[in-house]
Parts: sequence; C-alpha cells; structure tokens
Amino acid sequence: MQPSIVGGETAPDGDWPWVVAIIQNNGGSAFWSQFCAGTLIAPDWVLTAAHCTYYVSGAPIDAQALAVVAGRQQLTAEQGEQLAVEAIVRHPLYNGALADYDVALLKLAESSTQPVIKMVSPDDLALEVADTPAMVVGWGRTDEKARMDNLQQVEVPLVSKETCAAAYQSLGYGITDRMICAGLADGGKDACSGDSGGPLMVERTSAENPDATEWLEVGIVSWGRGCALPDSYGVYTRVSEIYNWVQEQTGLTPDDDNGGTVILPDPDAPPPDEDGEGPKGQSNYSLFLPVAAR
Repeated sequence: MQPSIVGGETAPDGDWPWVVAIIQNNGGSAFWSQFCAGTLIAPDWVLTAAHCTYYVSGAPIDAQALAVVAGRQQLTAEQGEQLAVEAIVRHPLYNGALADYDVALLKLAESSTQPVIKMVSPDDLALEVADTPAMVVGWGRTDEKARMDNLQQVEVPLVSKETCAAAYQSLGYGITDRMICAGLADGGKDACSGDSGGPLMVERTSAENPDATEWLEVGIVSWGRGCALPDSYGVYTRVSEIYNWVQEQTGLTPDDDNGGTVILPDPDAPPPDEDGEGPKGQSNYSLFLPVAAR
C-alpha cells in the first residue's frame, strides 16, 4: 500500500499551498506518477519522508529521477509548477527497518512561487499535547484501493506516545522519540497509501498577527498498520526532533529562507520504473508488511 487520506474530504481550493506532489520525472502524467508528498519549508527546499527516496531494493533514488508539482490541488489539472530536484539530503541515522529518523530534504533546482510552512521547533512542544486537533493532507488513497486526483484532508487528534506504543507493542513495533502519533481509537480517519512524506499540521495564533492563526508542520506521514483501522494510529516523523538537523542542512533560520549545504545525488543510481506506479522503494513495499511505510 501507499498512504492516502481515509475518512476525509476534498481540500478547498487554495488551501495548503505549501503541499507538493512528488512524482517520477519521466514526462508522464502527475496523476499516475505521484507516489509521495512533501511540504515547501523554503522556496527551494521540500521536507518529506526518507523512505520516499529509496527503491524497494534499498537503493537510493537519484535526484534527477524525481520532480515536485507545486500549486496544483488536482493532479490532472495544468495549473501550478513542476520543479526538478537538484539534490536529496537524507538523515544519516535513517533506519528503514524501524522507520526511525524517517526524514529527507529535496533541494529544488529552482525556487517555487508558492507559500511555505513553518515547522514545529523544540520550543513549540505545547503544540504536541495529546488530543490537539491536527490536519493531514495528501493525494493518497481514500481506501486501500482507490487513487485520488484531488488533494484530500482529514482532521485527527494527536495521541500520546504511551497510547500509541501500547497499540503497536503486540506487533513488535516501537515508537521512538522521533515519532509522533495521531488518529482515533475507533479508526475511520487516517493517512493511507500515497500520502507518505506529507504533513501533519497544527494550528496556532500567528506570531506576527495575534488576530490571525497559522499552520505549523508537527509531523511527516511515515507508517502505520493498514489504513484507519481501530487501535492502529498513524505514525509520523516528529518534526521538533529533526528540526535542528533541517536547520543545519539547509542553513535556514526561522526568519531566513536561504538554502545551505546539500548532499549531491548519486549519478549511478537506477531510474524509477515506468509502469505508472511510482519508484519501487518507498511505500510500495508496504504491500508485503502488516505494518509498513506509507
């Protein structure tokens, strides 16, 4: 499976302009080549899940094999912009078997014109309290079969680490400090296949305008058991835990959108498949696992 939104609704036009579709850069339709999502944290930087940048074989996907589509909520539409990926920066401690440190950065070859989203920092931990309402968006499946054209959204509450760990303990999967969970005990609402790398967002009063609110990214869609099943919460990369690493890699500060040091792509990495199902690596391998990356 690849993750998508279950139990949600089509996002209103113009909402979530910082959310991008990650696609195969093979000249095909964005609808058929989209396999993950990400967020613009600066005009030329996209935050996503590390597992979205690997093939099933474990080989890293080459940056030139990917592109991002920004400013387009309907994948079959023509608006927005398609931007090449210049480099991929993967967290050096990423562990695919444990889904730990599941975070990567895409350095774009040119800047996007779309708005960016702020990240939850280590100073914002009050935003991570259990039962805080959070929003997940993505183009993934609305069930374990149906692929979506329009961007979907669903609201889910944050869940404590203890509650989430207890739900997965019997399956032998651990919840590390780099993870944050969200969802309903009864199921019914969740990210699903194709949503990997997309944002889990919380809303707060704007730091610049006390009469307005703003969205911050608190998590990155990472893994889970099935889609919206009872006692199977969605597990996300905890942004506050990888915030400093992102700052170090990009050179960004809370008030600065300039890029920084990047890791150059491997020119010898294999290209993505051309079967319309996306690179064999990230969420596709979840077809074979009871608990898997999305």
